[in-house]
Amino acid sequence: MDLFDTLKNNWQSQEAPEKLEVHELQEKAEQESKRQQRKLVFNNLWLSVCFAGVFVVFGWIWQTHPGRSMFFYGGMLAAALLMLSVLAIQWFTIQYKSFHAYKSTQHYLKSSIRKVKVRIFMARYGMLYYAVLLFICIVFYYTDVLQEASFQFQFWAYFILTAYFLLVYFFTRKKRKRKVKDAEDLMEHLKEWQEGL
Repeated sequence: MDLFDTLKNNWQSQEAPEKLEVHELQEKAEQESKRQQRKLVFNNLWLSVCFAGVFVVFGWIWQTHPGRSMFFYGGMLAAALLMLSVLAIQWFTIQYKSFHAYKSTQHYLKSSIRKVKVRIFMARYGMLYYAVLLFICIVFYYTDVLQEASFQFQFWAYFILTAYFLLVYFFTRKKRKRKVKDAEDLMEHLKEWQEGL
């Protein structure tokens, strides 16, 4: 009986730290998630305001320049649709419900991990694709607007446009890397929590 009591006590003593560890993992993951959600909401609000300004300018240009070519209207329309899709994806990555609003912990974790994966993809690859596609849209727009300009003016307009996109991409790479690292840290916390269940 003495051996049985010893084994029983050992088993009971190991149970409590495991539950405490899962609770700690949950706390760490929830805190990191809340911190990143706040940043993401403010970033998305700022992006929405900026894009709204761009849409107003697009509308004004569209109204004041009737009878332009398909390059003009197609470039503006494609750029607007591209911006709307990026904005929708950015808002999709926010976890609107709290942990307690979900049916189960597993459902919450699956949803959170899926949204973080989208956030990582957008920071790593999505913004590059967005920049390239937006560049192409603006080139279409320029094709119509600059058709009567001299070759030298066209050259400098395209050169400045290309240099601008390259500079923006170059100077924002640290921010993108930091976003990827933050999202990967959150993903790690969520996966640890999921494995601890």
